Amino acid sequence: MFMRSLVVVLLALMPFTAHAELASWYRDGRLTASGMPFSPANPHIVAHRVLPFGTRLLLTNRRGDELCVSVQDRGPFAPGVSLDLTLAGARALGFVGAGLTHLKVRQAHCYIPAQYLPSPHVARVRPHYRQRRLRR
Repeated sequence: MFMRSLVVVLLALMPFTAHAELASWYRDGRLTASGMPFSPANPHIVAHRVLPFGTRLLLTNRRGDELCVSVQDRGPFAPGVSLDLTLAGARALGFVGAGLTHLKVRQAHCYIPAQYLPSPHVARVRPHYRQRRLRR
């Protein structure tokens, strides 16, 4: 547990240089791990295992197409894969058919349209379904 916390702190403090990572895409889910509603039509959501929620990344494919994304979910859980994009994000970068691709990733202060950002009025806490009691 301590090592995982240390890795998260070091990643947050370390300057993020560009490097290549293997990425996949997904389209199932209701809520992201951050509490934001999941939409496969939102190209700006990405899942990463350890980067803090809200971290903005600039993704570039081999053709030079770029996409600005925000870390809003946890995953992927497949070995060797570092990023999970939504279906719309995969379409924007052109790898829906392949399923996997190598992307150049760097942290950036890039622009995401307001319609794709989480609303400040959306609750960030996931409901506890197991604690709900049925009244008769």
